[in-house]
Amino acid sequence: MKTQVLKHLFGDNTMRICGSLQLRVMLMAVLFAMGNAREFYISKSGMDHDSCGNASSPCGTLFAVSMMINADNSYDAMQIFVVDGQNEDDIIDYLVNNETVYQGLYNPCIAVPFSWNPITIEFNSRYIGSLLDWYPSHLCQDGIYDNTFLFEGGFLLNVTNLIVDNYAIDVLQNGYFIMSTTGTAATWETSIFCNNCTFSDITAVNDDEYHSWMQASHIELKSCTFENVESWSTSLIAVYPWWATSLRVRRTLVVEDCLFRNIGTYWSIFY
Repeated sequence: MKTQVLKHLFGDNTMRICGSLQLRVMLMAVLFAMGNAREFYISKSGMDHDSCGNASSPCGTLFAVSMMINADNSYDAMQIFVVDGQNEDDIIDYLVNNETVYQGLYNPCIAVPFSWNPITIEFNSRYIGSLLDWYPSHLCQDGIYDNTFLFEGGFLLNVTNLIVDNYAIDVLQNGYFIMSTTGTAATWETSIFCNNCTFSDITAVNDDEYHSWMQASHIELKSCTFENVESWSTSLIAVYPWWATSLRVRRTLVVEDCLFRNIGTYWSIFY
């Protein structure tokens, strides 16, 4: 029973959790071996326009790319490469011109919720070493948006080199949860893959116990770090998402060579 806040404090001790590779889902390899994937590049020097996205003419924002992805159902998968961050001038233009509406009111500093397409997102670790390198949150603090997660939607999210650091989970001030996939009537089994991702120095200001930081029916973490993290959520990582409550959905969690240190949650790390 949730009768008190349970703190999982490991101090300077390290907890390493390793998962069996026998549970590894092969869906990503199958999807991207098909060759029918569209690529988008995003850069500080890029500019948002209808034909942006290739390596020689990158887009400027995750906001624009996510809308382009949602409008295109002709590919088996979508790949996003964040080269060195986002174009803040493009984001300011969206704010000034009130161009943040896409089936709701969404934060132009991040992606709108993705549609059905499987999504891979890779951050270039050579140029991106912190949250502020890719998420200019200071530009979008004052708006009231419909986002709940930094990355949301689709039935499969595969993210590499994501860094979320010095961050506050604050549902009243655009401090979003991290990542969630969305089940639909076609399939309730969804997947999140995090590769070499870092989550550090994260506090809970105005948290929500009913949302987990990361939720899908299959979650696979590889070489990820969770350090100095505080949350009032029921759990940090949930393989029992809300849409699967009354359904027989296969749920799996694979954790390989990950570091968990100084973690505080309302109930547990995993659920």
